[in-house]
Amino acid sequence: MTKKEKAIFDEIYDTYLEAYMDSIDSDDASKRSFTGAQFSAVYAVKSALKKADMEVGA
Repeated sequence: MTKKEKAIFDEIYDTYLEAYMDSIDSDDASKRSFTGAQFSAVYAVKSALKKADMEVGA
């Protein structure tokens, strides 16, 4: 994974995590629709990034 690819994945993770945190705190039911499956996908991306960091040595 290149540093550019890693930066893109980091941005995706940060964006999803922010959306997840906003959905937890929201009083608007439509904003609380962030599902466990979506968060699991985010966690999987983050785990892959950690593995890539070890492989790249970044």
